[in-house]
Amino acid sequence: MRPYTVVDSERHRLGRFEVCMDTLLIEQQEYPYSYTRMKESVAILPVNEEEQVVGLIYQYRHAIDQWVYEVVAGGIEKGETPKEAAIRELEEEAGFIVKPENIIPLGTVYPVAGTSNEKMHFFVSKGFFSGKSKREPTEFVKPIVWRMTELENRIADGSFTNMYGIALWYKYFLYREQQRRDEI
Repeated sequence: MRPYTVVDSERHRLGRFEVCMDTLLIEQQEYPYSYTRMKESVAILPVNEEEQVVGLIYQYRHAIDQWVYEVVAGGIEKGETPKEAAIRELEEEAGFIVKPENIIPLGTVYPVAGTSNEKMHFFVSKGFFSGKSKREPTEFVKPIVWRMTELENRIADGSFTNMYGIALWYKYFLYREQQRRDEI
C-alpha cells in the first residue's frame, strides 16, 4: 500500500519515453514527483565457458557523449517474450547468434527505480558464435569478445561502467557458483 496519495498525474510522450509528473499528497502537503515510464527490457550475456570468453559491445552513447563497454540490451517488442527479445537483440546489436535452448533466465531487476519503472530481464547464453548484425541507424556498436578475466579486471578498475552489465555479471557468477555446488 502506498504511503501517500497521487492527487494529479500528467503524462507526456517524448520519443521512446513517457515522462510522468505526479503530485503526491503526503501528510496534507503536495509534492511534485517526476519519472519516466518505459517498456520492459532485456540484458543478455553470451558466454563460452570452455574458452572462458564473453560477448560484449562497445557502443557510442549520445546522452553521455562517450564510447562505453556494455552487455547487449534492448526493449521487448509487442508480442515478444523476454527470451525472444534477448535472442533478437544479440543478433541485431552484435551479430551474436545463440541457440534458444541455451538461453538461461537469471531474474529481473529495476535498474533505476527512483526515476523509471523499467523492468529488465537478465539472461545468459551458454555458447554463441558471430554472424552479421542488423543494427538500427542510431546504434553505433562494435561487437567485442573478451576473456572472462578481462571483464572482471575492467569491472574492478572502473573501465567497464555499465551498471546493469555489472549486475548481470554478478548474477551469472552466482549462477555458476550454484551450479558448482549442485555438482558436488
